[in-house]
Amino acid sequence: MYQIEQRNLFPYDLFNDLWGTSEARAYPMRTDIRLEEDRYVMDVELPGVKKEDIDISYKDEYLTISVKKEKEQKEQKNYLLCERRYSATRRSFYVGEIDRNGIQASYENGILTVSFPKESKKETPYQISIK
Repeated sequence: MYQIEQRNLFPYDLFNDLWGTSEARAYPMRTDIRLEEDRYVMDVELPGVKKEDIDISYKDEYLTISVKKEKEQKEQKNYLLCERRYSATRRSFYVGEIDRNGIQASYENGILTVSFPKESKKETPYQISIK
């Protein structure tokens, strides 16, 4: 299973970006992230995936996109070459503490669009000492 845990929204992993892993090359989740007025919007490429095979969760300040693509049950044929992959993968993004009710998602033409509010800053009382 392929998982990327990212500590911020725009990480750069030189090794995996240049060479990739076999799992990443097999089933990548290429993602664009943009900032709108009060929220982030992610566009994730998931070509050939059915909406029912996608799961999105938010836990411990991580937004995780999981895909499980299973082999369709078709009659057995005498394949000479079979390159289509059937696997499960997921990718996690650190998004901080956000309002979970503000997370929205849609899926159309192989593009999953997920939007979520900017991290909500909780103001905690802070005492300033006088010198």
